[in-house]
Amino acid sequence: MKEKHCEVTDSGFGRCSFLIACLSAAVLLNYGGTSWAHHSFAMYDMENPVEVEGTVSEFHFSNPHSWIVLSVEDHAGESVDYPIETNGSFYLARREGWKRDSFKPGDVVVALVHPMRDGMPGGDLVKATLSDGSELIARRPAPPVPPEE
Repeated sequence: MKEKHCEVTDSGFGRCSFLIACLSAAVLLNYGGTSWAHHSFAMYDMENPVEVEGTVSEFHFSNPHSWIVLSVEDHAGESVDYPIETNGSFYLARREGWKRDSFKPGDVVVALVHPMRDGMPGGDLVKATLSDGSELIARRPAPPVPPEE
């Protein structure tokens, strides 16, 4: 005798379909927080941007995020890698005009970044100024909020 694992109700919606829909919703809700946390800026001090000057050692024009690694001289005169995260290549190319060769190893750059909250070297790029004075924008400021009436 075969057991029935799925039954079709009067509405035409099967119990298996309902179970699959509930399980799918549970999985999506479970991973939704992970996706949201991935796009959090909590690790950066978004209120106090700083300028960092260094020499480009690496540039990764990629998705979901692009990266610039600057070689920066610390207070002791030692060279320290300063990884800087920014938007993905698709956004930067379409919206800001960046190219795969916007930064080349050896370029001297002044980067305006939101620094890491924990004091480690690194940050989130706002804009970079190249030695010829040209600027590459990574994040535009949010439009001002109109005052309440």
